Amino acid sequence: MNKDTAKYIKSIKIAFPFFHKSEKRFFSDFVSTIRDYAEEHPNCTYEELQDNFGSPKDVVVNYYDTMDQNVYYMIFKRVHYIHYITITTIVLLFILFTIALSILIHEKYKYNQTIIDHIDTTITSTEQNTPVIKGDENK
Repeated sequence: MNKDTAKYIKSIKIAFPFFHKSEKRFFSDFVSTIRDYAEEHPNCTYEELQDNFGSPKDVVVNYYDTMDQNVYYMIFKRVHYIHYITITTIVLLFILFTIALSILIHEKYKYNQTIIDHIDTTITSTEQNTPVIKGDENK
């Protein structure tokens, strides 16, 4: 199998919007057909493969055109459901992260306030208990 054949196969795989069981089955059958053709024509080019089998986009469109509409609907419904769940999960995780971060920031603020209050109390106590030495009053 030459570079053009590998590139053509990769282009077809990328052209599928999703890759489920039925697409995998079709793709493996299609790849074996392409490999058989490549064995018979070892110097085939990418353009030659497109002329014989169609562009990657055409291959995928023809696959979905021949698919049963109920199966097609179920696949797209499942993909839509998976996308919905994924987006919902990401949004919920973002919200939880934001709440946790807010709690941590608030706890840090409260901790800093207690330290500041403790330092103020210590400084006030120390200033009130400092003895004044006679003669230093002028300084």
